Amino acid sequence: MKIPCGAAGGLVAGRLRGLVGTREEKQRIVAAPYNKAVAFTCGLVVGAFLFQRFGFDTKRVLYGWEWYLGAVLLAGIGLAGIFTQARLTSAIGLGLGPTLVFCIEVVVLHPAESMWPIVLPMVFLFSLPAPIIGSGISQLLTRIRFHRAVYFVALTTALVIGALLPNIQKALHQRLETKTVPGILRQIYDAELIYRGRQPDGNFACDGTLLPGAVGKLGWTPGIDPKIKNTLVVQYYTISFDCGIKSTGFRVSALSNEGYIPAPPMWMDEGGKLVVVPIPPKWPNTH
Repeated sequence: MKIPCGAAGGLVAGRLRGLVGTREEKQRIVAAPYNKAVAFTCGLVVGAFLFQRFGFDTKRVLYGWEWYLGAVLLAGIGLAGIFTQARLTSAIGLGLGPTLVFCIEVVVLHPAESMWPIVLPMVFLFSLPAPIIGSGISQLLTRIRFHRAVYFVALTTALVIGALLPNIQKALHQRLETKTVPGILRQIYDAELIYRGRQPDGNFACDGTLLPGAVGKLGWTPGIDPKIKNTLVVQYYTISFDCGIKSTGFRVSALSNEGYIPAPPMWMDEGGKLVVVPIPPKWPNTH
């Protein structure tokens, strides 16, 4: 009696377990496309938001890109940790978001931009690596079994950085104009005085590589004369020498090398006074 009853009970239990397992498997199969669709949509929206906030309105397309890539990396980690079954799908959506924004802003709204067929693939290639790397980092963190809240914190931090990106870019922009470039001009002036003091004729240097100390190793490149390295590029500023006749005087100037970035010109001569020219009220707003 025990043996037949036990066998019958085992068959019934196995049958019920098979039915339950089949239903759960069907639910997983049905839920998988839904999760991928949600993950892709979330990635697309977040990617588009971050890229749109990344200086598109201020025309500083690549200024502050470190913050933008950091935000995308955090978003990739967060989305991949939230959608564990669709990590790659969320990363692809996050990478395609900037391409979508670029197509709307340039291809649709400004079709006269002739360079968009070249720039569009560059935007795609520029935006894809960070989400993929973030997805890989998230997979490693999952093995360590971090709490799920960590991924929500990463995603929230990315969105906060995206919301503050214009302010961050503005702060970096002002720091370059008020501290970095004027500081370099002052260092060049001090180096010129040291160089002049070592010359019997009291002449200044027209070649940046002749200046003593770290100033002479700033990465000077040739200007108009290929034999004289008197040009230095600092982000969107170009610093160059304008030596007088027989090198009896010197003038170092800093001008914006990007037409779409309104930056105040500045210069300093042997007198040591920094002159900053105000930006015109109506700066041409072109790409």
